[in-house]
Amino acid sequence: MNPELLPLCKCGARTDNGILCRTCEGLKAFDDIQEPDEDSYETDPKLIERLEQQYGLLFEMDAAAIEENSKCISFLSDALHQEWGRLYGAKVDVWCNPPHSLNEKFIKRADTQHKEHNINICMIVPTNCQSMPTWHRLIENETRVITENHPLLKRPKFFKNGRKTKHPSRNAYRVIIWRKT
Repeated sequence: MNPELLPLCKCGARTDNGILCRTCEGLKAFDDIQEPDEDSYETDPKLIERLEQQYGLLFEMDAAAIEENSKCISFLSDALHQEWGRLYGAKVDVWCNPPHSLNEKFIKRADTQHKEHNINICMIVPTNCQSMPTWHRLIENETRVITENHPLLKRPKFFKNGRKTKHPSRNAYRVIIWRKT
């Protein structure tokens, strides 16, 4: 059979079984494959508490949530179009674990919201975000000192449908903090 006629796997590779390529098939066996709905993984509340304590923050707004998985007293279900950091007229600290498919847009939006509202924002993103031009322009820019960039020392375990996953994330993560001035 002509390889160009083989169907594509969810990851974009050619597959001979019409469903998953051999790499994804192997990952699925370990319950580690990131399916297209990887954007719906939830943050472990213990990780959020640890970050609050470690960095002296108190998250009252979740910028990437739905009602069922919000980790804060308020949440934004459309954070790319809503204003961040105001709750009943007061400025609040914002937590954000953005959907992986929207990391770059959320980094840009967090930077904009920080500039406009002078609020604390804490975001975790996979380390592969460091290869994005946006990262270099907004996070690792020597002329801008408004962000903190810390490694998350252990690969986190996330929740799926309210239950902790068996395995830690296959990605390492960074903690990005925009601090109010």
